[in-house]
Amino acid sequence: LLANKWPAMWASVSANETLTYERQLRYLRTILNVADAATIEIQNQDGCMARYFEQHEDILQQLVSCDTANVIAAINSLEVCFEALQIAGVPSEVLDCVFDGRRYVLSDSMIQTVVNYKNAGALETLREQPYTTLIILGYEPLIQYVYESFALYVRNVVLSHTTLSDRAEDIVDMLIRLKDEQDLQLQLIQKERFHLDNIEACAGEQAKLESEKWQPVWNALLEKNVISINWENVISYWKAYKLSNELKQYISLHADELSKENIEVVSDNFIQEFILTDVEPIVKEKLLPVLRMKNFDIPL
Repeated sequence: LLANKWPAMWASVSANETLTYERQLRYLRTILNVADAATIEIQNQDGCMARYFEQHEDILQQLVSCDTANVIAAINSLEVCFEALQIAGVPSEVLDCVFDGRRYVLSDSMIQTVVNYKNAGALETLREQPYTTLIILGYEPLIQYVYESFALYVRNVVLSHTTLSDRAEDIVDMLIRLKDEQDLQLQLIQKERFHLDNIEACAGEQAKLESEKWQPVWNALLEKNVISINWENVISYWKAYKLSNELKQYISLHADELSKENIEVVSDNFIQEFILTDVEPIVKEKLLPVLRMKNFDIPL
């Protein structure tokens, strides 16, 4: 075989602009059918063969006539990483090699390709639920790939979608996994459409342990009005961050609703702090009649 005697054969063939794509493929098929892994690695001078695989999204379709095991061996030996891939008609063993082995970039188009392969019906939800869809799909190699490059996935895939409506519990999961990526956390909150009954459902335990790190997240939840309006959520926030400007604004905005809510969880300490804080008089006029202290001990 010429490939054994001429290490630069494939580099010459792939760079030869006078050869048609089909002619180049004939050479490649021959190499894959008869050469061993060592020869293929030798022919991959300066990554030319791996690059050829990566530059042609129909390459696996073009190689269906080759021995499947040889194609798989080549993909692994060359450490191919596809940016785009056409998969119709490609043997499942080859696609499993690519997708199980993470031989692709973590991009929106490749995520669509993987989901299409594993469950084409899930593509409909992927558009607005790019994270929830993966969780429901349950394809572990993909999920682990996403977890290991989570900030990249959120930045390049999730936030690239025009509208987002992942499940609330999955949004919380993303926020927790992004705990050191505050900018991405805030972008995610702003772009997702969701609702939380309880603010503590969003990293409540973590907020107690690392309050400063989570305050911008909880502030964003209040500002976007995605938390149920009740005193339970007001008090949960207050216990962590006291009467911050964000909480005062939230209370002022929802004074009418709060005046009708159950005040069982509201403590005298909160009421005392609220009485002494600087909010608009109209807000106190609405709320003080219902915020009754059990033991009035404010110094006059």
